[in-house]
Amino acid sequence: MQVTDNNIESTIKAVEQKIKDLKSTQSRFVPSTNMVMDFFGQKFNINVMKSPDIDLLEVFLKALHNFSEKELEISGFKLSLWIQDIENKKNSLLVKEQLNKLEAHLKTLNEMFSNEKKNEIKFNDILNSIQ
Repeated sequence: MQVTDNNIESTIKAVEQKIKDLKSTQSRFVPSTNMVMDFFGQKFNINVMKSPDIDLLEVFLKALHNFSEKELEISGFKLSLWIQDIENKKNSLLVKEQLNKLEAHLKTLNEMFSNEKKNEIKFNDILNSIQ
């Protein structure tokens, strides 16, 4: 397939729409806990945790929650709140990662334009700024 400026433009529009859709579903993450768990003398700062550590902590807490007969508390917060915050944090990280990938794709696509198209875009930007 020959990559033309028209193909690139339509792909850019699709990527921009996907970014817009992701941003519209994205909401500000407001935790129910303080995000710092003191568990068996070990402190876990969920704000800075990444995969696979956060995944392992989530599995452990869910297992603990499923096998306990009563609602447990860790660091003054119910276990269910910790699980909810971890799930929300993971979702927030996933959306951020997807947005970063799409932004990188946009940059790459813009670099793929022919010199003539790049000049046309620059000219239109200048024209729009003086109107």
